[in-house]
Amino acid sequence: MQVGWLNDVASPASGLFWVVGEAGTILHSSDDGQSWKQQASPSAEDLYAVHFEDAKLGLAVGAHGAAVLTTDGGASWTSVATGLDAYLGDVLWLDAKTALVVGEAGTVLELRR
Repeated sequence: MQVGWLNDVASPASGLFWVVGEAGTILHSSDDGQSWKQQASPSAEDLYAVHFEDAKLGLAVGAHGAAVLTTDGGASWTSVATGLDAYLGDVLWLDAKTALVVGEAGTVLELRR
């Protein structure tokens, strides 16, 4: 596995980790980081932040308004339309239905699923 820049990590439950980075990279570990598996990403944009509400529900955000969502622990990821062409730098689940996303120039988005 050839990976360049990695930008953020999320650990919603004991032993589970997700890491995101350049060119849509999403990595997952279920053994406290002893081994890593690359997950298929629907985005080729750099991903800068990832957050999980629980072991199944996660959202990653990044360059050019990219946002990718998983509801099955990363077995599959889908693109989420943000309507932006801007840097998105952080994400936080407020509850199981709503994520708060922030980015450049004071951008604040509330994404609902």
